[in-house]
Amino acid sequence: MSPEITAAVYGGLVGGVIAMIGVLLGVLVERQLQWRGKVRCVVSDWNLSFLQAGELNQAMCSFEVNLFNEKPLATGLRDVRVVFVWDDGEEIVGRLRDVLLREGVTLNLPPREWVQASLHGRFDDQEARKLHSFRRAEFVGYLPDGRAFRQRIIGRKDFVVRRKRLFSSRKDYHSGSLWRGPSGDEN
Repeated sequence: MSPEITAAVYGGLVGGVIAMIGVLLGVLVERQLQWRGKVRCVVSDWNLSFLQAGELNQAMCSFEVNLFNEKPLATGLRDVRVVFVWDDGEEIVGRLRDVLLREGVTLNLPPREWVQASLHGRFDDQEARKLHSFRRAEFVGYLPDGRAFRQRIIGRKDFVVRRKRLFSSRKDYHSGSLWRGPSGDEN
């Protein structure tokens, strides 16, 4: 066999092996990138109301949640809840109900689609009394692999009051009309 034919055969074999390795690496990288998608969450229409009937207190919270699954595979959130957190780390966990008043809500998230749910929670006497001074509220659910999904709903911050300035520090550089014609004249 001539050296040119031998070089061509070996070159073809080596090139084929390199191409196969490249294809396999591409498939593995694509699969890893697909699994990296997140679940996006937008919470809106938050409402927390307190009811008092005699000595009994109740609190009701309601909100809308819009979830988007970026992954190409369906997933879900189970045991969705609302969690109220205080400065010292104390938490009150409230189980949520959907529009049909089913407890233990599970949200199925198809791939690359928005899912909307209206959720409600109820807190009885002692818990309702504590809810007047919470620091933040979070939407919590559990993914199929057991990881917790948390999204802040609302938070209260400390506000600092400063003295009001007597004069504005804004500088106005406007001189004359803003419109100048093609010749540079003002019209």
